[in-house]
Amino acid sequence: FCTAVETCVGSNITFADTIGNNSDTTINVDHNLGTRDVIVQLYDISGGTPTYATINADIRRSTVNRVQVITNTAITTNGARIIITKVA
Repeated sequence: FCTAVETCVGSNITFADTIGNNSDTTINVDHNLGTRDVIVQLYDISGGTPTYATINADIRRSTVNRVQVITNTAITTNGARIIITKVA
């Protein structure tokens, strides 16, 4: 069972990266998962004291391989972690 789960988890169903540049309120993230059927989560990792709290943003699934993260204020440089999970 464990081997099967490890194989599945490693089979291109998730993507994670650090985002933010302290100026843009729209950030394109290429995940290359081949579908718009994805769940997107963001959380704070900014500064010397990150909160690790969820960041609320508008998410647009602009292509099958890209999402756009849209916020009211710019995310600080490398201030957020994005996790994208393929669901279908």
